Amino acid sequence: MPDKTASPPPRRATPLPPLPDRAASARPTRESHGAQPALAMLYERDFLAWTEETTRMLRAGLMDELDVTHLAAEMEQLGGSERRELESRLVLLLVHQELAGHDGQSAGHS
Repeated sequence: MPDKTASPPPRRATPLPPLPDRAASARPTRESHGAQPALAMLYERDFLAWTEETTRMLRAGLMDELDVTHLAAEMEQLGGSERRELESRLVLLLVHQELAGHDGQSAGHS
């Protein structure tokens, strides 16, 4: 008979890969796309400060000083997020309408 008290050999934990850094997540870098150096570096270090500075520059009309590469990437990402949110809400609305339609049909046939 096998020994039921013997414990299985210890499993080695597989380390999880590190979480991606916001700046490193498939966004272009200043070196590859020629963005304004100071603003591109700010994007890499402090995203909130980058958004505030970019907003200030846009309002002041300083278009030549913008970090256009990162700004375009952020706008694309925002658009995708908004589109996914809209799709999710439309699906939920359709499900509710379908459920309400079934409730109305069954109530009339009682």
